[in-house]
Amino acid sequence: CQASVNPQFLRTSAVDKYLSSATWWAQNYGDMLLYHAASLSLDQTILQIGADAFAEALKSFRTMLQFARQTCDPFFPCSKNGTDQTVQSESNCYFDDIGC
Repeated sequence: CQASVNPQFLRTSAVDKYLSSATWWAQNYGDMLLYHAASLSLDQTILQIGADAFAEALKSFRTMLQFARQTCDPFFPCSKNGTDQTVQSESNCYFDDIGC
């Protein structure tokens, strides 16, 4: 096992130059447009539902998500920091990407 590499360490000046180029922006414009449209739609939906009702539903969702993660968070053979956890991964509730 090896620790995961932070992608920022792999980022070079050539990559930075490309990511600020007109070519990259042109190739990704549609994705950015879709992202902003979805964000505006979500904002409008929250306004329509009501901020308090949305906040309560979000709190409930986060509670359920925390429970799901505690109950069935997968163990992979190698941890993010490179520790071998093969034994835990073999007895995990995940099987062939199926989940619990």
